[in-house]
Amino acid sequence: MFYVNPADPSILVEKRFGIGYTVNLGNRWSWVALVVVLVPAALGVIFLR
Repeated sequence: MFYVNPADPSILVEKRFGIGYTVNLGNRWSWVALVVVLVPAALGVIFLR
């Protein structure tokens, strides 16, 4: 369900089943990318209510 591999330098990896990509949660930079995307989205929901 989740891809966690600290030895893999990729932030995005192809899904094993289906079409698309998933985030490598073992990579520190993927967490930074998730925060960069989710924080503005959350702030938009909070302030535009």
